[in-house]
Amino acid sequence: AVPLLESVPSLREMALGALNVLDADRDGFFLMIEGGAVDWASHAHQTGRMLEEMADFVSSVAAVTDWVDTHSSWRETLLVVTADHETGYVWGPGSNPGWLDLHNNGAGAVPGLMWNTDSHTNSLVPLFARGNGAHVLAALADQNDPVRGAYLDNAELGALLLVAHELDERVHRLGREGHVVHGPQAAADTHHHR
Repeated sequence: AVPLLESVPSLREMALGALNVLDADRDGFFLMIEGGAVDWASHAHQTGRMLEEMADFVSSVAAVTDWVDTHSSWRETLLVVTADHETGYVWGPGSNPGWLDLHNNGAGAVPGLMWNTDSHTNSLVPLFARGNGAHVLAALADQNDPVRGAYLDNAELGALLLVAHELDERVHRLGREGHVVHGPQAAADTHHHR
């Protein structure tokens, strides 16, 4: 395997650096952190590098979660973890035409797997959400996969985050003008903007 470049910060380090800078904005912020090297490794069928990049991504999510616990609150934060697509169509060894599970080779060993394409696929990807608004994402999971159950289309996720941002901007603007909206009126305004 090719060693990681020590001169390049990890995704965790970049995430924490971004949070450190953006936290100074009193109006709040939106931060997107992408583990894009997972995709590059998957296009090249580099199993070891893909696993390293996934571990770095998981470490980044843990760092953001710890940051929210320490410097913010889940009442004012929504953390969404997902992917825009799957790459490689990874299944267990010997798959195709039948799809087999990954093979567990034991703790610390690379699982047995088989790459089936070097392109993006339309496979469903997981979506995890925690914090203020996570329940809305669950309610929007209105499409059904016969194997995995309810799911949310990525385009709906983007639209929801845009509406949430626009609503947040409106609330901040109203607050600056001395007309902060609370309670049932805020719920009515939220519904009106959808």
